[in-house]
Amino acid sequence: MTTSYKALNLTHLLRTTTEAFFAADVNGDQVLSFEEFCEVVPDEMREQETEATLLELFDAADTDGNGSISKDEYLFWVLRWAAFDSGMSQNIKDTFQKFDSGGDGEVNMGEFIQAIAPYGFGDVAHQIFRELDNDGSGTIKFEELLG
Repeated sequence: MTTSYKALNLTHLLRTTTEAFFAADVNGDQVLSFEEFCEVVPDEMREQETEATLLELFDAADTDGNGSISKDEYLFWVLRWAAFDSGMSQNIKDTFQKFDSGGDGEVNMGEFIQAIAPYGFGDVAHQIFRELDNDGSGTIKFEELLG
């Protein structure tokens, strides 16, 4: 991908990275191998970094250590990368608040699904929600979202 994520808002980021996930998943198995993952890494980073560094990024995204990145692992990686490495934390927080219909600083499962389903994550939304709901409260706070 040639787009610099620093200039994108979260909605565009999710749309772009989702499209990249499905384009890179050449065998259609809904997970990314290391080679497929390298295709979603921005061109400028892929050109500047060594394979060992890219493998470290892959391993960081592959949270269950099974050698591939699932759609939910990919979403976590994108959100965390965007928040911490690209300075989009406020943009993510603003989007989070948009889906927080109760205005209580928490997003319930329905709100969360509504937020991520349009980007191709509807089939794993329940699983992602449960993983993010660290305290088992049935809601996700912004701090839980970014881990």
